[in-house]
Amino acid sequence: MPKMYGWVREVVPESPADQAGLQPGDLIRTINGHAIRDLVDYRFYVADEELTIGFERQMNQHEIQISKTYDENLGVLFGEEPAPFIRQCANKCVFCFIKGLPERFATQPGLPHGMRSTLYIKDDDYRYSFLFGNFITLTNLKEHDWQRLDEQKLTPLYVSVHTTDPDLRRKMVDGPRAGDIIDHIQRLGSMGITCHTQLVLCPPINDGPHLDRSIQDLAKLRPIVESISVVPVGLTKYNNMIKMGELPPLRHYTPAEAEARLSHTSAASRPTAPKATHSSTSPTNGTTSPGATSHPRSITAPTRRLRTASA
Repeated sequence: MPKMYGWVREVVPESPADQAGLQPGDLIRTINGHAIRDLVDYRFYVADEELTIGFERQMNQHEIQISKTYDENLGVLFGEEPAPFIRQCANKCVFCFIKGLPERFATQPGLPHGMRSTLYIKDDDYRYSFLFGNFITLTNLKEHDWQRLDEQKLTPLYVSVHTTDPDLRRKMVDGPRAGDIIDHIQRLGSMGITCHTQLVLCPPINDGPHLDRSIQDLAKLRPIVESISVVPVGLTKYNNMIKMGELPPLRHYTPAEAEARLSHTSAASRPTAPKATHSSTSPTNGTTSPGATSHPRSITAPTRRLRTASA
């Protein structure tokens, strides 16, 4: 199987792809001159009605023309993951859930020898955030990533915020670019992209006044911020990074603290009148996205079947 996206595993009988002559084993390289890097690219560029598809078959290059209706499925099933290379997380969050798993290779006496390999993938990939609802930190986006987000309007995204205090977020995420989270969310909004956010609470690091500030700051960003999830930190006996830098050591919430936080966040979640905003309808699926800018072609994420807090 090629180490790039586009390997055709199956062609649906009587589909536009079948009628045009695509076959299992073909490698789709371009659609209307655009290189296909992953599933996101494919879904975006295949939305057009008139398609010129460049593909490789047995080391020979071919081109076919396909005409279809705007929302008609091309009829191609691919044989690899949605993106051939997952962008790994370079942060060192003090509460990282992977640090709570058994060591995969260097086991300790009396402890189990790791778990299945996919659990140890520490991804921070905006494509997987869009496709599957994986949470990302926005700390590894380069300018070409922002340009792609703007072009393809990948909305919504799922963003791990944890705190809106720039200095505290840099310490918690352990990354120099982590303090720009409000600016990053506002930039997403300027592109017509909304997001769901989460705050992983670590007592007493980002709790108390820091929690109040984070909720207030994010609430002011409506309708860009569609939701705020408050999640207590999860620790296991395998955590080996309880203390980091100047931060207090991690610990669990006590039952009394958990009850108090539930009451506190419940009060903050009482509905208020939404801000007035312009809405536009995505031409690909007819759904309305608050605050989105009108765009001739955009894609919105499908119903999520996989939800993981991976950042």
